[in-house]
Amino acid sequence: MDKMKQSRAGGRLEGPSPILPSLNDLFKPETLESQSLYQPESSVSSSFSKVFKIKKVNREGFENLSDISESLSIEEKRRKGRIRAKNSRIRRKNYLVELQNKICALEKENFRLQNLLIAYRREKFENVSSVTQSFAKDMDRIRKKTIQKFIDPTKMQAKEGMQDAIATDFRKSGLKIMENHQNFLDRVFEMLINHPYPTPRFSYWKELGPVYNTDYSLIKKLQRISKFEEPGFIKEHGLTEMDQVIASMSPNKKQFEFLRDVRLKKEFKIKTIYKEGISYLCKAKSLFEKATVELCALTSFLSKCNIFSDSQIINARLKDGFFNKDDSFTGIWQIKVSQKPYHYDMAADEIYGHLAAKLIPREEQQIRFTYNEYSLPS
Repeated sequence: MDKMKQSRAGGRLEGPSPILPSLNDLFKPETLESQSLYQPESSVSSSFSKVFKIKKVNREGFENLSDISESLSIEEKRRKGRIRAKNSRIRRKNYLVELQNKICALEKENFRLQNLLIAYRREKFENVSSVTQSFAKDMDRIRKKTIQKFIDPTKMQAKEGMQDAIATDFRKSGLKIMENHQNFLDRVFEMLINHPYPTPRFSYWKELGPVYNTDYSLIKKLQRISKFEEPGFIKEHGLTEMDQVIASMSPNKKQFEFLRDVRLKKEFKIKTIYKEGISYLCKAKSLFEKATVELCALTSFLSKCNIFSDSQIINARLKDGFFNKDDSFTGIWQIKVSQKPYHYDMAADEIYGHLAAKLIPREEQQIRFTYNEYSLPS
């Protein structure tokens, strides 16, 4: 303290400072060792780390500001993403509800159209009856009209002085008669083919074959998926109407095997018998049409060739009873009608007989029914 002098001019302290040591004292080895500023190599790094610690803290503080900004940006993005996801879920839920409502509406419309179709078929069935009645009335009207035109009621023979009257009348009404008869045949055969069995039609029979190959796993998946997923699933796997009918029954594995191995096989056999009968009906219709055209050609030829006079033709038809009401069913064709009883034993069936014998009481295994059998005389 005595050696320290203050310079009045510069205001500086001269001599050693009581607070800061002189540079010479500072860098003396013993001083460095005592102040822990001069250390071995292992200690230098720790000293430098202490020296630069403030700088590092400052740097980290700067980086933390950037991280905070970036963190806020990420959080904002996440918040917006959550909002978008929530809105998307709401839209999807509304979309599914809308689809379900549309499906319900379409099912109701489909049910309504099916009822309309049933009513239309019933009307067609009734229309067949009206067509047959109309055709019978047309035949009766033609008979009466022919009698008025060509027959003398007092003599019950052809009127005198007729020349080409039949040919003229045939040209006028022949085509109309043919058209009515064609319509009559179409309606009658259509009714027979549409109603060969006493139950409503089996739509899936058009896909019914000798073997059913669809796997049970596909049927199970089809009955589990939602209704709006069905069309895509059906198209993707090429499923048929029969597959959809089976899936609608929600069968378990054992029931599915019964459907595949028993019911569908038996139905295919029954379908084969019906198909054979319908093929005979189609051939019969073709034969009727062929015979009708040839008969029409012969009638036209006879009325135009002038080999016989109109009077001769009319008198021959009178003698033949053409103008009398006759039942061709038993008159011309002499069809014999006899009752034929049918008996079927379920237990004897080759496909499901063993099951019928186990599951159905014996007295209920017999099916008896009687049909009218038609036959031509030999």
